[in-house]
Amino acid sequence: ISGASQLFSENFRNVEAVVVNGGRLSTFFRGANGGWGQPPDVTGIVNAQGMPAFIQARVRGALQMHVVVGVASGGMVHLVRNESTLQWSVLHRFGSGNVRGVAMIQGNYWGEGGAANLELVAWVGDELRSWFLPDGGQWWPNGVILTGGVGGAPALIQSNRGTRGNFEVLVPLASGGIAHH
Repeated sequence: ISGASQLFSENFRNVEAVVVNGGRLSTFFRGANGGWGQPPDVTGIVNAQGMPAFIQARVRGALQMHVVVGVASGGMVHLVRNESTLQWSVLHRFGSGNVRGVAMIQGNYWGEGGAANLELVAWVGDELRSWFLPDGGQWWPNGVILTGGVGGAPALIQSNRGTRGNFEVLVPLASGGIAHH
């Protein structure tokens, strides 16, 4: 297993997880009975790698599960789950390079129709890069946050300190310690 992420589902009132294992992306859930269940693996993704980002976000009006994970061929894939059928589909393929870990949130930058952007940071090679996704659009690169020395998967939040856009990123450094941006 090269990475895992979990969340609490508002739709189903349970804990859900995604796991990257041997290039496959698998999902799990834990309901009120406390036991873990496993739906079928996410199809179409056979070369996933690194630490995935897993969130529940309101995009195009619907509260859905979103996963972004690196792929061995380079870049990332963004998947979304149909909450009626529980089937995953690829929404976007984007970026380049060896993506080893991703962190993602739904921020408060509002796009057309009043929906908030998805924001992510990714550990690519030894850099930390940023992207954003306006509601209903495509992923846009937002720059390089750290040009070298990254040694681990990032963590991303938007804090309530300051005003809109106060993103906080922590990332392990290859030389030791943690950088804050």
